Amino acid sequence: QTGTTSLAQISRALSLAAERGADVAVVSMGQSRVVSGQVRDSFQSLLKNLNQEHNMIVCLAAGNDGPGIGTIADTAGLDYSISVGAFSTPRMWMNDYGWLINNSTLWYFSSLGPAPDGAIAPDLLAPGSAVSTYPLWGDSIYHLEEGTSVAVPHVAGAAALLRQLSVTQMGIDDALVIINALKKGAEYLPEYEPFEQGFGVVNVVGAWDYLQTESVVHRNLEVKQFTPGYGYGQGYFSKSLQPEKLKLYLTNNGDQHETVVIETPDWIKASQQELQLPSKSTRSV
Repeated sequence: QTGTTSLAQISRALSLAAERGADVAVVSMGQSRVVSGQVRDSFQSLLKNLNQEHNMIVCLAAGNDGPGIGTIADTAGLDYSISVGAFSTPRMWMNDYGWLINNSTLWYFSSLGPAPDGAIAPDLLAPGSAVSTYPLWGDSIYHLEEGTSVAVPHVAGAAALLRQLSVTQMGIDDALVIINALKKGAEYLPEYEPFEQGFGVVNVVGAWDYLQTESVVHRNLEVKQFTPGYGYGQGYFSKSLQPEKLKLYLTNNGDQHETVVIETPDWIKASQQELQLPSKSTRSV
C-alpha cells in the first residue's frame, strides 16, 4: 500500500534509528520536485550529522521519473549519502521477462542527474527488479517488483557487508570510507554517462579490493562552483547560459597541505591542471 508523510517525519525516523544504533538506512520516496531549496539544505545537514555523529550510512532511491535529464529526486544526490539508480543485466531481462537483451541497461524509469546543485547523481546503480515477498492481502505471496526502491536495498546490503568486513578484517569502522570504497569499486557501464550511472554498478568485491589496496585517509576537500544567476553548486549547472568563464572554488578543511590534480572533459578547460592547496585555505580556478 502507498501513503504520505513529510520529510520532517522521515528525518526524525532516521535520527531515532541512528540513536538506537542503526549502521545503515534506506530512504525511498516517490517524489521529484517537491522539496524547496531550504528543506533540501536541512535534509543535507541531517545527513551530515548522521554521518559525523552516528557514523551512519544512508542510501537514497534516485526516483522513478526518468529517463529525462535532471529528473533525480530532490532528496537524492546529496553529500554523506549514496543515491541509487536502477539497471538490469541480460540474465535478469531473460529470467524476469523472457527478453533477449545483449547488454546491461538502465531501467527506462530510473531518474537521471545531475542533482539540482549540479552534483553527479545517482552515485551508483543496482538491480531494479527482484522477486520478493508480498503482503498476505495481495493475490500472491511473491511479486516481481520494479523501481529504484528495489535497487537501493541492494546497495544498503552491500554497505553493511563491506562495513562488517572493514571492522573485522581491518579494524576500521568509518562510514565515509565505506561510501568512498563502494563508489571507487563500482563497475562502470561504457554505454552511459556519469549523469546516468554515477560511478557505475555496485560491486562488493571491487569495493573490498579497493578498500584493501587504497589509502583510507580522509581528504577533507570541498568543491563549489558559482554560476551568475544560479548561485553556488557542486557542478557546472549553467544549463541556459552562454559558454563563458566560470570559477571553481576548492577549500581544504583538513590539517595537511594537499596537491589537487584537475581533470576535465574535452568540452571544458581548466586554467590550471594542478593546484597547491594549503591547510585551511580556499583557492579558485
